[in-house]
Amino acid sequence: MSQAAEIEALLTAALPEAISVYDGRIPRNEDGTPRNADGPYAVIYGGAQNPENRRYAATSQTRGSVWQTVCVNNSPEGARFVSDLVVAALDTVMLGDSMIACRSVSDPLENREDPTEWRWSCTVEFTHHKEP
Repeated sequence: MSQAAEIEALLTAALPEAISVYDGRIPRNEDGTPRNADGPYAVIYGGAQNPENRRYAATSQTRGSVWQTVCVNNSPEGARFVSDLVVAALDTVMLGDSMIACRSVSDPLENREDPTEWRWSCTVEFTHHKEP
């Protein structure tokens, strides 16, 4: 199973059933609106290698992958609520031999071009370090 699939499975299991989880591909209607515009959702992006190497305890060299999860809801507070759930589900969870670490959570942003009411989002950035 790929890391993206493992992270998607972790989130799907941890988040309430009403919150949909997607791996970078949001199903869309013909007019371009998200198909699940009747509820909150989280979209996982990334997995790109972090260009820097790090040393932990001066013993091993690891390379980090940077991931982002966009958490969408119908209000700033709702977007923060979904992002809090994502952080609780992922931060300090072991994936393989190393831990997922949440690095930051953005302030809520409004997408004024989205015709649905589900247009507020927060972005959670997290990393996962692994052997090169």
